[in-house]
Amino acid sequence: MDRVSFKLIISIPFVIFSFLVDAQNFSDSGFNLGAKLGVAGMLGEIPDGSLSIESEFNHQPGFAAGFEISKDIAPRIQTGIEAGMTILNGNSYTPEFSAEGINNPGIISIGEINDPVKYENVLSSVTIIGRYYFRNIKTRSAFNPFLSIGGGLLNYNSLLQFIDSGETIVGKGQGKNSKLSTAVFKIGTGFKTTLNEKMDLSTSADFNFVGYDFLDAVHNYDSAGERQKMRGLYFELKAGLFFNFGNSAKSRENTSTGKKGGNSRGSDYLPFAR
Repeated sequence: MDRVSFKLIISIPFVIFSFLVDAQNFSDSGFNLGAKLGVAGMLGEIPDGSLSIESEFNHQPGFAAGFEISKDIAPRIQTGIEAGMTILNGNSYTPEFSAEGINNPGIISIGEINDPVKYENVLSSVTIIGRYYFRNIKTRSAFNPFLSIGGGLLNYNSLLQFIDSGETIVGKGQGKNSKLSTAVFKIGTGFKTTLNEKMDLSTSADFNFVGYDFLDAVHNYDSAGERQKMRGLYFELKAGLFFNFGNSAKSRENTSTGKKGGNSRGSDYLPFAR
């Protein structure tokens, strides 16, 4: 495990602790719990020092899911922790991998491959996320857009197999196969739709960057047989329901009328009326 991954892991308990310390303020700041489902896909790999995206496979649509706990810490800022699972997969019917025939000590060797192959990588992750909303988080709206950024730890459960026979060529994270974990960083966007005072629909699109070349279960080499430094890139599109356990009705803004939500409790704001 690299130093960046270690720092991300030890930071997670401090975020959880901040939730607990501020528990008495949930009625004011908001506390959200929800799950999202969607699709994912690997986009390719980016060589070090380049902006081009390369690929040795035909990548196929995969699956993405996440369970999140988040907190509103400012009128437009939200932080949270997400436990997620992403399945990436693809195939190659005419494989021409740069790693074929290369046998470096300590690095996976795939030998020579002439038959069609496929890969599947089941990724589990824990990430810390921050979001900036373009409107007040408590605003009642069908469209409240946001930008997001995050980072965390990614665990691999990957297989490279022959399509016809199902024989496994290489694997990580299964049985006696060695474990693999790397850091993952994400940037994205999305929007929140208010359904009622306690429930929202959240839709997000995220680009995930990994500083390692094993998302497709195959390493990468140059023409001289030297290992290339590649950054993996995959995409997730998810939507899900979130339940609020803090924001009171009076704290929600109604954009259609410009008035505060709630009935008799609206008088709480009278001393500050303009």
